Amino acid sequence: MTKLLAGVVFTGFILVVPSVAHATSILPNCNTCGAHNTAWDLTYALVNDAQNIYEFTVKATYGSPIDFAFVNSIAFKFDSFPQATDYDTNPTLNSAPAEDSWSVVFGGISNSSGSGDCSGTGNGFWCAQSLAKGAAPGGAGSTDTWVFTLNLNNALPNLGATTTGSFKAGFTDANGNKVGSLLSEDNVTFGPPPPSVPEPASLVLFGTGLAAIAAAVRHRRKQ
Repeated sequence: MTKLLAGVVFTGFILVVPSVAHATSILPNCNTCGAHNTAWDLTYALVNDAQNIYEFTVKATYGSPIDFAFVNSIAFKFDSFPQATDYDTNPTLNSAPAEDSWSVVFGGISNSSGSGDCSGTGNGFWCAQSLAKGAAPGGAGSTDTWVFTLNLNNALPNLGATTTGSFKAGFTDANGNKVGSLLSEDNVTFGPPPPSVPEPASLVLFGTGLAAIAAAVRHRRKQ
């Protein structure tokens, strides 16, 4: 019984403590972040091994103060897939900030554009462009998320636990004019999604089970 209790405690420890560390890909103090005061998490997961399909997620977490009204465009490039021909089909955007519609085109973001739009050029980049104003931050600590499906050429090897790439973002004011510098970071680490956290109900059940086992151990010792 004592061995059983120890095993349950150890299992519970594994469930409660995440086994994989997760770090924010781009912090607000990056070289090209300016006064945008926004952190970016760039993560991917293999969803179909046979067809080499990945889900790539971009999550923006806004700080305070910020110098923009909207995120007008975002662009990414995987160093492992630098050519458009590395993709069987163009990436698709499965979900995006609900206040606007978005399109995905090949290329990066124009730093000279007055509105920070997708440029249509830039080898290996894919760009999500807002069709109106873009994603509007909801205040300090609020987030916006874009989720892409990447359908890669089957001949290409799978990504490892982490990989590197580049990321860009364009920002505008309330009138649609570009604000500040273009966020443009190279050699960025793209990683796995953050580990899941057990639901409170699961933790309660686990604690109840431990209490029952402990009571059984005490009862047995009294006999």
